[in-house]
Amino acid sequence: MPPTVLVFGGHPVHTEFDAHATDQSKTSLSERTWQRLVLYLSIYALTVILASLLWPRPVALTLAYVLLSTLLLWQWHSRSEVAYFTLAAFLGPLGELVAVSYGAWEYSLPWVKIPIWLPFAYGMTGLFLNKIASLLLQIKPSSAPSGRH
Repeated sequence: MPPTVLVFGGHPVHTEFDAHATDQSKTSLSERTWQRLVLYLSIYALTVILASLLWPRPVALTLAYVLLSTLLLWQWHSRSEVAYFTLAAFLGPLGELVAVSYGAWEYSLPWVKIPIWLPFAYGMTGLFLNKIASLLLQIKPSSAPSGRH
């Protein structure tokens, strides 16, 4: 008899009877969901690239992030999306301001101890985390037959 495999939740499955129970190929996102996930991750990558290229020019980076934030909030402006953006834009830099004030680290070219563009970076990150998490939560594992052998 082949070894017993434990699947999610610790339920034993005898693969000779329920081989499909450990098969994750049916666990997937729709094509549209994959497209949205790729879009979200691409825009996130753009924010990282902008920071990497424009950090020596804080005004240019701030303007780029303001423009990108405006476009994102124009597209995604439900109450929860605006809340995620706003909370992240406020609380993230606030935590950094406290840490920097106590000497944990320092930024080059700070505005008031932190870069002027940082609230926008945090806001977009909060928005992306919300959007990406909601997509990933749509993944539903394939259901195994309920009968036992």
